[in-house]
Amino acid sequence: MLDALEDVMILAAGMGWEAIKRWPSGPQGRVDQVVYVFGPGLPENRVREALRAMPVLRAVPTDSVNLVREGHLRVLLPIHRDYGEQAVRAIWDSVARHPSEQAVAEAAAAYCARIGSPRTA
Repeated sequence: MLDALEDVMILAAGMGWEAIKRWPSGPQGRVDQVVYVFGPGLPENRVREALRAMPVLRAVPTDSVNLVREGHLRVLLPIHRDYGEQAVRAIWDSVARHPSEQAVAEAAAAYCARIGSPRTA
């Protein structure tokens, strides 16, 4: 997954972060666009992994995108699905100084407890 995130960073640097945020939401359309731009040398499975991470990468501050790891995604993708971008941003902001996987998981559990959700991260 780290390689896929590096690909996203390359995409962000090459096309501009705002361009990535405006990509069509259909998964296959997005994969096709990336493969078209970068050619067949970019493995489709890595593109899919990078695009899977995009909701979380959009939610965290742009200067923190390169800090997001697979362990963070395991916690934050379901949070994004259930509670949205603002929840991911709130959780990330609460651990911004030391965003370890454990800190993110604990912050997500605290967030869910605070809003009264039975979900535990």
